[in-house]
Amino acid sequence: MSTQAVFFLAYSAVMLPVPVALLAGWTPPRWRDRPAARRPLAAGLLLIWACGAVNACARLLGASPAALLVVTAAGLLLTAAGFAVLLRAARRR
Repeated sequence: MSTQAVFFLAYSAVMLPVPVALLAGWTPPRWRDRPAARRPLAAGLLLIWACGAVNACARLLGASPAALLVVTAAGLLLTAAGFAVLLRAARRR
């Protein structure tokens, strides 16, 4: 297993549990007394995770440097969209 795959698995193990739990209906203890927009928060975190997933998959598949450039740009767009969703969810609260 390559180093890239190991780092991607570690990244996924850290980033995925919270958004998946939020989508499943879990609410953190600090949020129980105030309404929280769980779905937008989970969507924003998943978009940020998708940036790493797209980049890691392209590198694991041995994409050309030009394809990696395109994938990195797509990852930046995913991250920007994730932060936009997170900011919008923060303003709702």
